[in-house]
Amino acid sequence: MAKKTFYIIISLILAGIFITFGIFLGQKNATSRTLDATLIVKSQQPGFEFWELLEKGAREGAKEFGVNLTVDGAMSEEDTEGQIEAVRRAIADQPDMIILAAADSDALLPYAKEIREKGIKLILVDSGLSEPVGSCFVGTDNYAAAKYVGDVMGGEMGGTGKVAVISHSTQTTTAGQRAEGFARGIRNYPDMEIVGTYDIGDSTERSYETTTRILSENPDISGLFATNQISAEGVSRAIRESGREDIRFYAFDSSTVQNEALETGIVDGFAVQMPFNMGYMAVQAAVEAADGTLRVTSIDTGFAFATKENMREEEIQRLIYPFV
Repeated sequence: MAKKTFYIIISLILAGIFITFGIFLGQKNATSRTLDATLIVKSQQPGFEFWELLEKGAREGAKEFGVNLTVDGAMSEEDTEGQIEAVRRAIADQPDMIILAAADSDALLPYAKEIREKGIKLILVDSGLSEPVGSCFVGTDNYAAAKYVGDVMGGEMGGTGKVAVISHSTQTTTAGQRAEGFARGIRNYPDMEIVGTYDIGDSTERSYETTTRILSENPDISGLFATNQISAEGVSRAIRESGREDIRFYAFDSSTVQNEALETGIVDGFAVQMPFNMGYMAVQAAVEAADGTLRVTSIDTGFAFATKENMREEEIQRLIYPFV
């Protein structure tokens, strides 16, 4: 079932990307001067592959569309003040466009409004705000992707069992949407129960310690769901060291660590986002917003679902080993 659905998802992703590029086709040189843009990410932490790929995509987009791109942000997704300082620097520089992945949907809102008031075009990427402020949102439909994961997990667990959610910072829209979507997927199975959602912020070590404690204190737990790369890598380590081979583990995001965990059976499957596409298409949307030709307010960059059974397939290989 999961494999068949994967191909459906890939088809939808490709269709969506082609439609989106069709909207933008031929417009990349519509501006008469070089535009300046600042990309503000949640984390510049080395080894956080999601953000490295998103930046790589943005730089490729900037090269393609002739944009002077500056990248800024905090070192950790938990450092909201650090990201606010990055936004302040960007506003002071007065670029034509700011592309923002908000670390805190409420705390960044007044600064997003200031960006708009200054006449700077704002594109939101990956994570949104508590109010619709930007010209366009570019990212994964997190609710739908997590709902799919929850539904697959429930089916693979035979529709019964207790599960826990290990979440990255709940101040972000992505964490809440994924937890809600996953819960909706699990609700398809009345005999399953989510015993709790645990916020580990932006720390793999905290994820590891939290998961170790959960497994020790709750021997009847049979499933775990992690909402991003950082939380997932900590869960993988905790499961491996606990020897709990009975645990079914599903997650969001691929990485070198998670790919190995998938191959060895620690993780049963994960939703693979398209961070390179996010970065590229966010720059593209920013250019369209600047020259007045943007015709969409939201771009769903899609997802795929990787398992041990399909991880050697060409399409999945391209997604989970993007640096090769």
